[in-house]
Amino acid sequence: AKDQAKKLARKLRVSVTPGIDNISALALLRKAKDASALEKLVREHGLSVDLRSAGGLEDQAEAVLDAGYAKLAELVTIEDLQNEAAIRCDEIWRDNAGRRLRFKYIVGGGGKGQRVISSPAEVKSAVMDILAESKVTAKGANRNFLIELNVESTRHNEIQLIGNGQWCLSLGGRDCSVQMHEQKLLELSLTQEQLEIEIAEARKLGDKVQLATLESDLKVLARMEQEAERFGEAVRLNSVSTFESIVEGDRNYFMEVNTRIQVEHRVTEQVYKLEFHNPADPSETFQVDSLIEAMALLSVHGDRLPKPKRIVRHHAGGEVRLNATNRALQPHAGGVIASWSAPLPGEIRDDQGIGTPNPDTGAFVHYNLAGAYDSNIALVITNGQSRADILARLAQILRDTELRGYDVETNLQVHYGLLCWMIGQQPLVKPSTQFMSYYLAAVGALADVARNLDFEHAWRSLIARQSDRQAVDALSLKQTLLLRPLERLLDHAHLLAGFYGRYVGKLFQRSEERDRYQFIGNPLDTLSALYHYLALDALGGRPAAETIWDHDQAI
Repeated sequence: AKDQAKKLARKLRVSVTPGIDNISALALLRKAKDASALEKLVREHGLSVDLRSAGGLEDQAEAVLDAGYAKLAELVTIEDLQNEAAIRCDEIWRDNAGRRLRFKYIVGGGGKGQRVISSPAEVKSAVMDILAESKVTAKGANRNFLIELNVESTRHNEIQLIGNGQWCLSLGGRDCSVQMHEQKLLELSLTQEQLEIEIAEARKLGDKVQLATLESDLKVLARMEQEAERFGEAVRLNSVSTFESIVEGDRNYFMEVNTRIQVEHRVTEQVYKLEFHNPADPSETFQVDSLIEAMALLSVHGDRLPKPKRIVRHHAGGEVRLNATNRALQPHAGGVIASWSAPLPGEIRDDQGIGTPNPDTGAFVHYNLAGAYDSNIALVITNGQSRADILARLAQILRDTELRGYDVETNLQVHYGLLCWMIGQQPLVKPSTQFMSYYLAAVGALADVARNLDFEHAWRSLIARQSDRQAVDALSLKQTLLLRPLERLLDHAHLLAGFYGRYVGKLFQRSEERDRYQFIGNPLDTLSALYHYLALDALGGRPAAETIWDHDQAI
């Protein structure tokens, strides 16, 4: 319950997003203005609650509401909530002019039951939307929701927690800022050990700007881990949970705790394992590298388990979510997956069993992407020694993955282009949660440019300009060598964006004076990199459509 979590966080001196978490109680008090009116409601509805021990007036209203929910008593209507929300939003806007507000129902995840508003005219419909989406419109339901200042330029960081009710341990963080429609797309490990290595590298290179940024990131992460452990101990956490935060600059705000395992737990498993020591004999130990296994141990042994140590397995971990979405990241259900290459070395693939062959025949079982629940197909996970290493490994896995079928559209190439762009620009990039919207807009603009290029016409013009017959003959031998990869690259704007971001300033650069691009070194280096980038380089056993042709390879 997000409202209870925020109240507890305040008591524990954990930084929370500014806003209101008791709109239902405030709406009730607008109708029943004092304790005697609340007592009257208790008698009228036959509620079981002792208001004398409830605390202040707002706490008393909360107690009455809780008793009312148990009996499905309609103490506050949707209209009451809409009116109270309108009043409270006006108050917030008086002190925060121009800021947007976020309405968030107290239960749920994945962006469901949330709306962001920017004007009083949107309040009533937003309240109705979040309640309807959360399926709490029936009489007597708990319809409490949060009203928060929408922190516009934020990163979404989360801390993995484990506890047995007596101790609580943080297992580092994950950066989940790359998301679309409030759904995560790319999740990368964020640990103190990882940042310390990156800090040492920045210091060695004399990069003062990067050094200051990383040192600030380390302080924020350490603070989030401390707050997360404090919270876990306070609620006597006895399983595995996730402490969710948003980060703005060097400030962090607690959002909620997900009291369940999350699909991105695999990222944490790549960077840490748990070592349990026998309190009676410290030399006697065992290690656990699966959080699911740790949950089973907690369930069976509970308070018998001593607090473990976290042991570094790898310095970085990462995960991409393969979804049935088109190039604009809009859902595309209904396709059929007909084949899927086996996981590559270093790849962990959670594919819901889609890639499991028929046990009798060994054949791939066709899978219909019905899209009944969400668009997720699989999680692709790997580990590495640094953020740059993780991005490169994930990119290589996606480049070499073959996923085929009928009317199948996935975000595989979107991810591949994005990862390559990040590698070339700044592997330690800290995107905001709005990053993908801007990135897609840029890729869309790039697609417009690509659509206006006609390679066949350009090729004919090039041939026409040659006066030497030998030059014409030489060029004719190179037509497919040059045009095949270029046409494929420009046919998919996400691939084009990735190649450009990966190699601009390394293989080619823009000349401001001449307003054109020029190669850095031998142009064949760029051509070779392009063939490799598109997985068209010479590899045996692949169909001609998926590799460089032999006569082009000879050239």
